[in-house]
Amino acid sequence: MNNFKNWWFKTATPKYIYEYLNTIGDLSIEKIENFWIDSKDISTFEIDHFIPQALLFQSGYLSIAKEKRVGRKIKYFLKSPNLEVRDGVYDWLLKFLTNGDEKKEKEAITHGKQMLNFIEKHDFDGLKTKMQSFFLAFLIN
Repeated sequence: MNNFKNWWFKTATPKYIYEYLNTIGDLSIEKIENFWIDSKDISTFEIDHFIPQALLFQSGYLSIAKEKRVGRKIKYFLKSPNLEVRDGVYDWLLKFLTNGDEKKEKEAITHGKQMLNFIEKHDFDGLKTKMQSFFLAFLIN
């Protein structure tokens, strides 16, 4: 049985996480994971000083991958704990970026698969053209 499904994400994602993340205007994959956070901020839950990554960490969508000391402070490097969670978050992010438009979502998935094919074939000119058409289709509309 090699079929991978992200059951955990579909059944365990509280609605408040979606609603909160939808209020953030500047949301990107780089800001969701692979992110350094101060140890004091990782457990903060104050409305006027709230860090989205702290909510995702506290909810189990991010885990601590590394720790480092910077002066007297400790920082943690956050990332997805596993493929199931990563795929679930990215699926949600795709829905967010396409405003729930299923047609746009399918187009974005198709563009993504085509870009991966260009990378696998080492066709970087084709990749460049596909990326330009993708960004024109999704950033302008």
